[in-house]
Amino acid sequence: MMIISRDNPREGGILSSVQQLQRDLAGNAMKVHLLHKFSASKRINVFHYYMFHGKVSRKGIAYPEDPSHSPSDLLDPLCLSRNGRLIPEVFLPATNLVVSSSVRKELELLTNITLLEVAFTKLVDYNYQAGDFSYYHRPEFRKHPEKEDPETLIERLLDAPQLHWTVGQYYEVVVPWLDDILDCYSDHKVTVFHANPFGFNERFELLLSERLLEEYTIVRAQPGLILNVSTFEILAPHIDWDYFASVEVELGTSK
Repeated sequence: MMIISRDNPREGGILSSVQQLQRDLAGNAMKVHLLHKFSASKRINVFHYYMFHGKVSRKGIAYPEDPSHSPSDLLDPLCLSRNGRLIPEVFLPATNLVVSSSVRKELELLTNITLLEVAFTKLVDYNYQAGDFSYYHRPEFRKHPEKEDPETLIERLLDAPQLHWTVGQYYEVVVPWLDDILDCYSDHKVTVFHANPFGFNERFELLLSERLLEEYTIVRAQPGLILNVSTFEILAPHIDWDYFASVEVELGTSK
């Protein structure tokens, strides 16, 4: 199991002051992104969702407990079961991102993240792509829709051993929950995000801190992952936007 960790050396106070002064002089507020996987795209549904993001488990963690690691708990890798014919560079099987080795290299210099290698316990070989709903047109599904539930497709399909030979290395991007670190900062600002998971407009109100988001460039929160702009710009070119959605706001936006 490979672990790559980079902790903040806590010299960010000076850096934060310089960055804050630059923003104040420019009259710009810090921008942040909410990244979540419940896209409103009409090109996908539950079949595509499980083919793309897969399913996840971890030794000693029972459903519905979150199997994703926290920075203080790095025991045992995530065990992923998913489609192995097409594995994206970035996907989100639980609450932490999983990224390819090439994306990992771009994230290595970020502070306060740990890159923990995952294990692929099952890889299935099944064709899928956004916009293709032929799974539901098969005679088997039309005759027995409950038996052919796409949510259980990965369990019903056989593992494809040949896919394990070429899958490459992938890493869980282990980051903390916002609530676990927020009390370490005093510059809280109420920030509101309007997101559209499944096509329904929802309002999420979070307490965020500028210094926190400079030192912790990705954090987990109830509605999804909160990223500063530089981290979002690293990840965005590698994300398939049929399967993710993002909202950008200025820190302190309250409407």
